[in-house]
Amino acid sequence: MRKFNLLLGILLLLSACAPKKAELLEIAFNQPQPDGIKNLKEIPSPYHGKYIDNDSNFLMVDKTYIILKSVYEFKISKQEADTSKDCHIENKYLVISGSKEKLPFTLKADTLYVKQYFTDTVYDLRKDIIRKFRGFLIMNKQFDELWNVAIVSAKSGELKIRKFRPDDLFEKLSKLSNAEVQTDKSKKILVKRFLKPTRKQFENLMNYKDSLSVDVYKKTNLPNHSTN
Repeated sequence: MRKFNLLLGILLLLSACAPKKAELLEIAFNQPQPDGIKNLKEIPSPYHGKYIDNDSNFLMVDKTYIILKSVYEFKISKQEADTSKDCHIENKYLVISGSKEKLPFTLKADTLYVKQYFTDTVYDLRKDIIRKFRGFLIMNKQFDELWNVAIVSAKSGELKIRKFRPDDLFEKLSKLSNAEVQTDKSKKILVKRFLKPTRKQFENLMNYKDSLSVDVYKKTNLPNHSTN
């Protein structure tokens, strides 16, 4: 569970309703990876289950979906809630103006401790692509005409999702892979850039030190977050 102040909590709520642009920050690929590998029809059963990370975010995996459930906590004084234009108290909920989102809270002394819940479908095999390579699941998610790629492993009750770090690594990774950079007609403004690796080059990218960030989840029987 992560803790924030009121303003950040409201910003998080608004950003959850807006189109997501985070994909643009990751290294992009021209097509699903690795090249020449058949798509799996479902996520293999050894990966199925419910997992949790150190921030109490839940990850649910079944044959079709990987779903992330997160909860954020922020606090606000009752006086501030009563006088704010951004929110108001209604029964046992803090209601965000505009979106009308109702957030449950606990009142302690004169402070409201508010919980904000998010559910995100990280992967959906009805539209995303999954392949098996070198003992890993390679998850491919399309945005615009390009693809983001994650490497997933499951061992001893621990699931790891490795993602290629933000686009500032492009110059280094482009030395290990075929790549393309597109600019506007003036040749001064970058339009997009992406990697176009062969299967062997993709394997080299997987093994390149510091090219991947890692999110770690451990299998759990704890109940999911509840908005009640």
